Amino acid sequence: MIANFRKDRQFLARAHLTSFFIMSILNIVLCAFSNVNSSDLVWYLPLVVILSTTKIQLVVSCFLYATIVSVWRSDFHFTYLFAIPLGIIATFPLTAFLHNASHGSFKPKWLNRPIGEIVGVMQLSGFAQWKIVHTVHHMHSDDPQLDPHPPMNKSYWEFTKGMRESAINAYVRFFFKTHNQGSESTAALKNFANAAKLDQSARVLFFLLLLGPQLFTFLFLSSIVFKMFHYAWFNYSTHRPSTQGTEVQNLNGRFYRFINAIAFGLYYHQNHHLVPTLFDPRTLEKAPSEAPPIAA
Repeated sequence: MIANFRKDRQFLARAHLTSFFIMSILNIVLCAFSNVNSSDLVWYLPLVVILSTTKIQLVVSCFLYATIVSVWRSDFHFTYLFAIPLGIIATFPLTAFLHNASHGSFKPKWLNRPIGEIVGVMQLSGFAQWKIVHTVHHMHSDDPQLDPHPPMNKSYWEFTKGMRESAINAYVRFFFKTHNQGSESTAALKNFANAAKLDQSARVLFFLLLLGPQLFTFLFLSSIVFKMFHYAWFNYSTHRPSTQGTEVQNLNGRFYRFINAIAFGLYYHQNHHLVPTLFDPRTLEKAPSEAPPIAA
């Protein structure tokens, strides 16, 4: 994908438009079978538009709004609340799947694209976009200008609130570095931004139609909100400032051990940076020969 991106400045815009077209067809089909009615759409459609935002505060507000609306519905039952921990726990392996697919870690190799695309839909992230931004992270890890999410000396909350904007800014700089800055590149970025918003809105609508208002709120939206906080914590906790710059860490204490067990060593991030294609970075301890030599 990175090769396609380098050849075609419209690559990500085309990828999102293709996804939007596919999701729109699925939404049309679901409309014929879904229990979501016009009254539901009046209450929940604002979320379809707003959830394409980069602001974590707005995403949290969407979840709170949907929770209030869903609790006041006549079909609400307290058992729906059990979907919240399920949505949260599912975030960990889904993140690992998307991460591994972006590195081509699944075998056979042809599995990586479909797994990445499916999980990308579930996490509202375009797979091509996620993979390219993550590739930039590995190319410029902890560079304050080019890394999409350098922790620097920010607090966790400062880092979390600004992580998406930081990723966008780093992508724009990488885009101009690749395609040069000019009117055609600026137009391509606008096309990408508009296509991404359309695509993300179609994905949100898909899950509203597929799951119905209650599971959409307590399973899907809780997972999306938690995903944003978790992505921020993952990058913040595994890349820490040190006296020699930034240290990439392996974390396996306390609750990290549980996450590593269900997410294939996700928090063994130092090992991952040494050998990015490992499906489970914990295995690097058993196969040290795979690690590149450390320069003296």
